[in-house]
Amino acid sequence: MSTPPNGQGSAQGAGASTISGFISTLIPVGLVCLACLAIFFIFRKRFRRVYEPRTYLGKFSAEQRAPDTGRGMFGWIPAFWKMPDVYVLNTQSLDAYLYLRFFKVIFMLMLVGTCITWPILFPVYGTGGSGQSFFNLLSMSNASGQPNRYYASVVCAYIFFTFVMFVIARETLYFIYVRQAFLLSPRNASKISSRTVLFTDVPKEFLSEEKLRAMYHDVAHIWIATDTKELEDLDDERQKTALQLEGAECKLLKAANTEWLKREKKGDRLDNPMQWADENKRPTHRIKPLIGKKVDTLDYCREHVSDLQTKIEALQNKHYVGDGVDTIGAVFIEFNTIQAAESAYQELPYHKPKHMQPRTIGTAPEEIIWKNLSMPWWRRELSYALATTLVTLLIILWSPLTALAGAISNIYYLESLSWLSWLNAIPSFITGVVSGLLPSLIISLLMALVPFFLRIFAKLAGAASTGEQQLMVQGWYFWFQFIIVFLITTFSSGAISVIQQIRTDPASAPVLLAQNIPKASNFYISYFVLVGLSTFGLALANLVVLALYVVLGSLLDKTPRKKYNRYMNVKGIEWGVLYPKYTTIAIIGIVYSMIAPLVLGFATVGLGLLYIAFRYELLFALDASGMNTRGETYKKALNQLFVGVYVSELCMIGIFAMDIGSHPASAGPMILMIIFFIFSILFQTVMNKAFSPMLRGLPRDLLAGSRYKQAVDIQMEEGARDPRTPRTSNLGQDDRTLADRDNDPMDLDGGAMLHQTHQKGWKGLLERALHPSRMPDFAEWLSQPVDDYTEDQRRDAYVAPAISSVTPLIWIPHDDFGGSEREKAATGKVTAIDDGGAYWEEKTGKLKVIWEDGDKDEWASVKQAPLYSEDERNVY
Repeated sequence: MSTPPNGQGSAQGAGASTISGFISTLIPVGLVCLACLAIFFIFRKRFRRVYEPRTYLGKFSAEQRAPDTGRGMFGWIPAFWKMPDVYVLNTQSLDAYLYLRFFKVIFMLMLVGTCITWPILFPVYGTGGSGQSFFNLLSMSNASGQPNRYYASVVCAYIFFTFVMFVIARETLYFIYVRQAFLLSPRNASKISSRTVLFTDVPKEFLSEEKLRAMYHDVAHIWIATDTKELEDLDDERQKTALQLEGAECKLLKAANTEWLKREKKGDRLDNPMQWADENKRPTHRIKPLIGKKVDTLDYCREHVSDLQTKIEALQNKHYVGDGVDTIGAVFIEFNTIQAAESAYQELPYHKPKHMQPRTIGTAPEEIIWKNLSMPWWRRELSYALATTLVTLLIILWSPLTALAGAISNIYYLESLSWLSWLNAIPSFITGVVSGLLPSLIISLLMALVPFFLRIFAKLAGAASTGEQQLMVQGWYFWFQFIIVFLITTFSSGAISVIQQIRTDPASAPVLLAQNIPKASNFYISYFVLVGLSTFGLALANLVVLALYVVLGSLLDKTPRKKYNRYMNVKGIEWGVLYPKYTTIAIIGIVYSMIAPLVLGFATVGLGLLYIAFRYELLFALDASGMNTRGETYKKALNQLFVGVYVSELCMIGIFAMDIGSHPASAGPMILMIIFFIFSILFQTVMNKAFSPMLRGLPRDLLAGSRYKQAVDIQMEEGARDPRTPRTSNLGQDDRTLADRDNDPMDLDGGAMLHQTHQKGWKGLLERALHPSRMPDFAEWLSQPVDDYTEDQRRDAYVAPAISSVTPLIWIPHDDFGGSEREKAATGKVTAIDDGGAYWEEKTGKLKVIWEDGDKDEWASVKQAPLYSEDERNVY
């Protein structure tokens, strides 16, 4: 093939390959998306537990449920559009609401960027005349060597990047306000966790309740953490043995029931099915695999559970009274008021660095990573450094595969190498699939493996809570995504596009790379199509949960407990894993906004689809209440968007600088971008300095506000009472009308805590845009305190789980031949056992639980399950 002047033939061929790669990505991914949507629409009402558990599942209180979406195939759509995003805040959590808002923010950024750049830069780049074609025709590479056209890019950059930074600042301020309002709502303010501060690395001389009460005032309760390693090991063994006993009981009863039904059908009645089962099917196992002694499972487990209970109860009593047990330097202090707790959290309690650190506030007991509390500060620092090193090594390990994916995305340019000339013989359709779909799949699969390792690293690094763990994962995973998905892919793809020219003239490498980096945007167009369409379809189809619930549930759930757990446990969400994936997409859009503005359009469509999918999941299908960071992941993601602004500015500066040698007039645009780059750094520095104190805790003026003052007065009046006794709270009781409360600038109910009256007209519009003081409308139930805690709940709130742990209730199915009654009598001598709420189906002999009976009210049936407890609904 002959090459026309200026390499136009190469550009035309590469452009055709780009279009072919895009179509080859769009068609298969689009078909997968359509198939997923078909599954969603067909199975949505048949498997409500998979697609809309929040509309009916009794795990959620009436206030946390979504409205019923009707029985029709498309009945969910009107309800979906009518429900505001704040519904997620009122029924799920602050983190869930802010996550949804983050998608709206980055979608808006991409949309505004599209509206700014396309009308201006498309004509400027499209008429550049540098011989590019197809997608490359609309990138800066088609205007290279023309400094006058660069000024259009600079003007757009000034406008768009200013808007991006303004939105980041505004959203950070909004986050501060909405978090303050939410945390001080009566529902949250009345929780024990909101008044409890965790201190780690507490010196031994302060590990006594007397000295801690002398240091802090308004203390309600103190929990001094103890070394529970031995107790945890024993408790784990007890839990394991009890569940093994339960499984053996169910296995024996199933064998007896199966034989009994078989004989009944043949007319050969079996008088004693349990005797037959004892003789033929009684479970046995080896104490140690392969070489251990073979024992009767039921007899061994009963005896072993009994022995363990005696040892565990003795140790638990020692830990409760602090007799003969070692402390680990961690203390939980519950204060009478949030004011006192916030003061303690923000103060410097000890004169030596890294000692008696206030680590968390507002963290529920179930979110504490108890094993990490004993880790001293120096070991924690070393562990964090080691974990960060491991993440770095992981990035290095992933880099070659990522670079390969980037090179494949520009496979057309590899044909210029003599030893790869055979690529010319490959049909264009196959080349399109290889250059478009394959690289995107490689990157997606590589990224899917990373979170598994990062979770382990975060635990090793000494995270004290799951929230802290998520923030660690978010930080590492963001840089992993940014380096792997963006930097390495961009430069490997850009380098491949000029590999032949670099071989001919190595000295021209910097200039050629700068000019051809815009061509790497073609990979991200395919990548956004893959991520947007596939995630949209897969999120709605919920294939993993569908398979786990429908297929694996029927195959693996052989005990009532397993059926109950699968029914009650709704899929959760990990903020530290999800945020970085989509933050990186937004950053890539910002980086290429001036270099290849076409990317913005695809990013807008992709993020719009993702917003719809995640909105549906959070409204109807997910339980996001189990992972609490108090909104910190949202703030962190907003700050990470500055990386996109900086990198885009540096890329533009680099492109202009490389062009100065042949076109000195390029110095003008370069100087303007350098000035704006400095301005961007100063803007972020000033913003972070201004907002930093407001991000640490809650301000005193709000804590002393009119509505919250009721809680303070009530708590102070009851301060003389025994802190272990239940406190009756009147927090949230207010005789004023909603209108009256909305007019109170310090009111915490109805979301009007910081509501201000704005001017009318354009001045009011400008004021509302610049100052996000309008809070979302909180649901009425958030104005009510949590239910009163029992004495045991208050006593055990922040003791290690092993100290308050009890032997699991053994749950077996009921039968009609007396087998379950016999087993209840035998096992009941050792531990509690129940056969309610589960039975063997009369015709098939399959295990059934009572809520699977379609003739009965499902939730009323679930409440009859022996494992159900109303106490689980009373949150800390």
